[in-house]
Amino acid sequence: MDEPPDDVPGGAVPEAGNEPDEGSPMSHLPVVGAVLVLLALALLVMSRAPRLAFAGWIGTLCFVPVWVGVSVKVDLEAHVAASVGLVASLLPVLVRGSRFAAARLTWGDGLFVLFVLTSLVPVVSGRVTFSDTFVVAVQWSAAFLAGRLIGYRVRLSWVYGAVAVAFTVVAGLAVVEFLTGWNPFLHIPGDAALRAVWAVVQDRGGRSRAEGAFGHSIALGACLALAVPIALAAPFRTGARLAMVVLMLAASVVTFSRIGLVTAVAGAVLAVLFLHRELPRRLRIAATAGLVVVGAGFASLVSQVFAAAGTEATNSADYRLELLRLVPSLQPFGWASTAYQLATGQVIFANVPSSDGLLHSIDNALLLVGLSYGWVPMAVVVLGLLVAVGCLFSGRVTAPTIALVAQIPAFATVALITQYSTFTWFVAGLAVFGQSVATHRADGCTPPGDERGLRVTDPGKNSPELVHAIPGARS
Repeated sequence: MDEPPDDVPGGAVPEAGNEPDEGSPMSHLPVVGAVLVLLALALLVMSRAPRLAFAGWIGTLCFVPVWVGVSVKVDLEAHVAASVGLVASLLPVLVRGSRFAAARLTWGDGLFVLFVLTSLVPVVSGRVTFSDTFVVAVQWSAAFLAGRLIGYRVRLSWVYGAVAVAFTVVAGLAVVEFLTGWNPFLHIPGDAALRAVWAVVQDRGGRSRAEGAFGHSIALGACLALAVPIALAAPFRTGARLAMVVLMLAASVVTFSRIGLVTAVAGAVLAVLFLHRELPRRLRIAATAGLVVVGAGFASLVSQVFAAAGTEATNSADYRLELLRLVPSLQPFGWASTAYQLATGQVIFANVPSSDGLLHSIDNALLLVGLSYGWVPMAVVVLGLLVAVGCLFSGRVTAPTIALVAQIPAFATVALITQYSTFTWFVAGLAVFGQSVATHRADGCTPPGDERGLRVTDPGKNSPELVHAIPGARS
């Protein structure tokens, strides 16, 4: 058999008179142009309808699996693309308006900028991977900016309400998944490699763990926990808020994620303790009773599952203690000194000997920041969390700040996987905005007698949009 010519891929010989331009870049121009036009139209609509834009973002975050997206050098997951789109729709209007509500930078803004800059320092020396650079510069930055800027276009009460409603639906689906074993998101097609990793049902003690569209029960449990304080501060009737939070707590239980349970309860308790003004006494009593009811109702199930899991909890704790052996290898900037690169280009940080070889994962978000970007960026994150803790005792803490403080145990024991990463940084941005406005009001900057709150000019409309008194802010 004749061998195919070397200069023709696959041995296909073009016939005379035929131009093999089917795969040429020029042939894709119409498609690329159409996509760009659609994107421009979508951004125009989103900039004119910020509530619709935010609804699209929260819907994508909660109901589009992590394996849905596009690959352009890196995997651009749907929730990342949605964050970029939301920020792109918000920025032009805000810049064109030349004014912001509570128009001043805060310590939170400064710490975030410092974190990004110090994380990108090792780009110069080549001691950070391209994917890690993308995560900071695009994924985390877009999510933070989305939370930081959305309050300038949409009332925070509406944002809190949208988050509460979305995660109430998420919680309901999680309970249904536990009761029936049916997860509709697992049947959604997408990137084969990502589906192989994340579209897998986990189990603990012989019971399937709910994970919804989040690809992992830990990510679902942590995101529900972040939503609990925000739902308590949402602008709904006491009964509705209580029902939402109880359902979220129940969904956290059926993830069988210890950290999800701990942080969900911590978020509810901190909200009851520190949001006196926004949580009526009746709601605080009802929320406390709800915690007791959920605890009593699920105590037997949880104890059975964890008992059946045997030594899994002990092994998990031992693994996390083993990770601390990596701390001495941290460098000021860039990956750790003991990191090494595989032939595929993958950088391995968890080179800790264990019973089953070398660990290849880091279930510690703070440590992973240090291993990937250096101990200086990690220290900036820790400082930011300490500032959030300080806000608890400032007399004007907001619900997103409480949500972040309640997550501190999670940051030290799990990684920022799937949508948990995006939602965490969004809540961080929302916390910075909320604290800025709460401080602005506490300093007496709101005009006397203006009970409606700070005025925010919406350049696209004749009437200004008003940011109501911040739900979850004490003054």
